[in-house]
Amino acid sequence: MDNQLKSNASAQPAIVFVTADEVSCADLIAEFTSKGYEINVVKDGTKAIGLPAIKPKTWKPSIFFIDLVIPGEGGFFVTKLVRDRYPDKKIPIILFAQHIAPEDKMESAQLGALGLLSKPLNVDAVREILDKERARRAKAENGGVAV
Repeated sequence: MDNQLKSNASAQPAIVFVTADEVSCADLIAEFTSKGYEINVVKDGTKAIGLPAIKPKTWKPSIFFIDLVIPGEGGFFVTKLVRDRYPDKKIPIILFAQHIAPEDKMESAQLGALGLLSKPLNVDAVREILDKERARRAKAENGGVAV
């Protein structure tokens, strides 16, 4: 996952996992930790909403992984708040859940999530989603021309 996420130059790049089920993210957490990312695991949707307030002003997460079923505010609500808090940043969000209904897929797409994955999170599936997003952004930056 090297160089797949642009980080904030003035702060250590951060990854936020919003889940009460840290075990389902263990492989991904290990992967990002080995790449030098600051890992933030928030086990409650309500606490996730307040996370930016306790971080330095330079703190900008590189990506959010949000479990749909979490204590406090639910995953879709947290996703909306992340979008509202960082409207100009286009922070990637990947949602995940134990059980995925068709309406969950539709709502995650409407909220602008890069994907909706099943638990446990798979490093290769996440890498594929991030590769597609990187290619999409590169194409958009080059006026629609694939590079």
